[in-house]
Amino acid sequence: MNPDHLFLGTIGDNNADRHWKGRSKGPRGESHGRAKLDADKVMKILIDTRTAGVVAKEYGVGRSCVNKIRQGLSWKDVPRA
Repeated sequence: MNPDHLFLGTIGDNNADRHWKGRSKGPRGESHGRAKLDADKVMKILIDTRTAGVVAKEYGVGRSCVNKIRQGLSWKDVPRA
């Protein structure tokens, strides 16, 4: 083990360091253990013209989830038409 890369700091320092090094992202999309959607379903949601409430009910998610997908705020790695 090589401790030369370690430095003394607070929990906040450690969290900031992790963030700036790009190591703070957890599982995303289908790889997340609680995901109800997959890329195929997300693509279908993107082209569905029905209201968010109707689509959400069909896929077992909330309206805000559908709206975030449509606004490009979540599932950003799924190709948009």
